[in-house]
Amino acid sequence: MFPNKKIPAYTLSELIIVIIITSIIAGLSFSVLNLVHRHMDTIALNLDRDMQLKQIELRLNIDFNTYSNITVSNSNELRLKTYNDSVNYKFDRDLILLDSDTLNLIIVDKSFYFKGQKVEEGNVDAIELSIKKTANVVDRLFVYKKNDALNKLNYGY
Repeated sequence: MFPNKKIPAYTLSELIIVIIITSIIAGLSFSVLNLVHRHMDTIALNLDRDMQLKQIELRLNIDFNTYSNITVSNSNELRLKTYNDSVNYKFDRDLILLDSDTLNLIIVDKSFYFKGQKVEEGNVDAIELSIKKTANVVDRLFVYKKNDALNKLNYGY
């Protein structure tokens, strides 16, 4: 006769409980991973917007202080000229078009100034842009130039 000895093993109910706990942990980890992934996408989007904002600010600063004749027409097109070169900025609601570049920035408000006075057309020596960063955040950008002697002679400073 065989002795009545039990073999040590796991029961079916114990294995089912382990499988259920493992699936709950895997589901939670995928949820956390998805949350982290969405957060990283938001961070990348904000970084891209900030970089585009800094790029347009730097480009406007360089262009404003490089070109001597700056004019605006129709409050949408900014033309910067020297004797042998020119650059055009076109401001749309959802983007800024440069000669060969496009920046996807939502412009809430823009103002052009000449000698401290707001202008709609004509000569410009400063620009103020309000650009939408997120749903509730609007970033303001102000760029100006120091007028050279030629502008002072031409426009009577």
